[in-house]
Amino acid sequence: MGTCGTKVDTSSPEFQADRAIDKKIREDKKAALYEAKILMLGAGESGKSTIVKQFRILFLKGFSDEDRIAYKSVIFYNCLMGMRQLLLGCLKLGLHTSTQIEEHVDLFISGRLLMNSEELVTISESTIEAIVAVWKDKSVQEAYTRRNEFQLTDSLDFFFNHIREIGAPNFMPGDDFILKARTQTTGIIETVFEVNALRFRVVDVGGQRGERRKWIHCFDAVTALIFCTALSEYDQTLAEDENVNRMGESLTLFEEICGCTWFQSTPIMLFLNKSDLFAEKIKKGNMHEYFSDYTGGADFNKGVKYIREKFEAQNQNPSRTIYPHVTCALDTKNIQFVFQAVRHSINVLSINMSMK
Repeated sequence: MGTCGTKVDTSSPEFQADRAIDKKIREDKKAALYEAKILMLGAGESGKSTIVKQFRILFLKGFSDEDRIAYKSVIFYNCLMGMRQLLLGCLKLGLHTSTQIEEHVDLFISGRLLMNSEELVTISESTIEAIVAVWKDKSVQEAYTRRNEFQLTDSLDFFFNHIREIGAPNFMPGDDFILKARTQTTGIIETVFEVNALRFRVVDVGGQRGERRKWIHCFDAVTALIFCTALSEYDQTLAEDENVNRMGESLTLFEEICGCTWFQSTPIMLFLNKSDLFAEKIKKGNMHEYFSDYTGGADFNKGVKYIREKFEAQNQNPSRTIYPHVTCALDTKNIQFVFQAVRHSINVLSINMSMK
């Protein structure tokens, strides 16, 4: 006998369990349709994490008071470590600081302040005055203009020029301070937000060589990939290997990503980041010293075009379109404008998927 006429016991535990599973499958399919997973990749110091901070400002009500208090210690650390890096840079370049600040120089280079937990909670007045004095030194200023010749984090001039504000007892970092604060991304960090009924899950991973082995854990079900590179790093070397040009490393990494089997049908957004720093640096007219086939001189647009085409040439998949965007991670309006374009591309993709 067939079972077509068999009466189903809808009250049985088995039936209820099956119905719950079916409901969960339908909900998961619906959620997947309206959720976009964006994977952010790029070499270290490319500005990925700063862009994620902008997403928090734009779509998640920004930073709480607790967040801002936590960032105070990050900024204090950036100032102390940055001054040490800068003075070590003076030594590397053979620049001699004034004897009048010798005691301050010895203090910063020794690293003793970095080991003083109290200085990371509240910078002492004596430390503030030491930073002011050292920052004024001519050799220190010259070293800062030549910072591409040694390892130094961005935005230190902003912090040093605002050091008295930073050291004030009631200092509470604004968005401009938080965007410039630098912490190395380790592990996998997810940021989730919604825009016009579309949920975005942005996955940020560390870009340093030692962190890249973790990337594979994020490759599944990626809707779109944002690859960040810093335009301004054409004349800098890796912190991990000072014999390797940062932009050369980024080009090699981008080629690997474009050729990765995981992303053969994944749209790739290329963020040509740190356009503000590049605009200043390109005025030196020295890019041909690092890329011999560059002939654009000190022209910003020609420099951007050259770098964009270098990256696009790494894509060996003729059916893939690279979507380039010139970005400044510190500019909230710029990131908002660029993300609108990214969102449009993802919306079109979502519509196409729903019609299949």
